[in-house]
Amino acid sequence: MFSANQRAIAIACLSSAIVVSPVHLQSAIAQSQFTDINSNWAQPFIDSLAQKKIISGFPDGSFRPDQPVTRAQFAAIVRQAFSASASRPTRPFKDVGSGYWAGPAIDYAYSTSFLSGYTDGTFQPDQPIPRVQAIVAIASGLNIQPVGSTDSTLLRYYDAAQIPNYAKPGVAAATQRNIAVN
Repeated sequence: MFSANQRAIAIACLSSAIVVSPVHLQSAIAQSQFTDINSNWAQPFIDSLAQKKIISGFPDGSFRPDQPVTRAQFAAIVRQAFSASASRPTRPFKDVGSGYWAGPAIDYAYSTSFLSGYTDGTFQPDQPIPRVQAIVAIASGLNIQPVGSTDSTLLRYYDAAQIPNYAKPGVAAATQRNIAVN
């Protein structure tokens, strides 16, 4: 099982990777360390994760909250958010060079089973990470499995028919544990 803190971090990771409809929240933090989130609905979440050093912005001081999160960025978030032991050896990806900024994070995310590469030997680090991949990554890395009927759990999603077969167990497990919510 996983701790409440790990679940909270998982939810925060998913929040940073998923575009959701804006919700207006009052922030207790008047001014953010990032130059482009002061009126953003997610400011309190972004600032909280930045204070915990789980996420960081770009060198120009921005966070770019409306920009999709890439697979490399998600790997970096996972590396900062979770402390897990390797469950498999690292794998060299032909599109991640030895000097690539996120190389160590990608190695960590792969070796701890949070993320996998593609069958052609690539990782595709600059590709935006789809919501379903982020959810499956968290479920895989935390090694959680669904309990009971996967299909009945997924019925709560209006787009359940669009969930790829490989992702159904991970999405169901994360949903049952309130990591992924509709």
